[in-house]
Amino acid sequence: MSPPSHEALASCLACVRRALAADGMFVFDLMTRRGFRDGDHWDRFDEFRTPTLFPAPGVVSALHDAGWARVWMASIDDLRTPVTDPEQFDRICFVAVGT
Repeated sequence: MSPPSHEALASCLACVRRALAADGMFVFDLMTRRGFRDGDHWDRFDEFRTPTLFPAPGVVSALHDAGWARVWMASIDDLRTPVTDPEQFDRICFVAVGT
């Protein structure tokens, strides 16, 4: 099985957008590149799933393309305040609002 592509991400986000009310809100988190790394090496961990890195700007663009009117990145501790550099965090939340 091949890893998820940008097209698969875009398709997933479009499905979520269609499923929510016009003014609905969608919040989810993804690991950043920093979250995959520890110093100068990659941490190995065993899981049933395969982690895939989608660069944050591409996720924001895919959310806009899917029809979300307002999109921002935030830390999990403060979803209201936009984050400009997601790589300062191990995980970043994406907040998307329909209208």
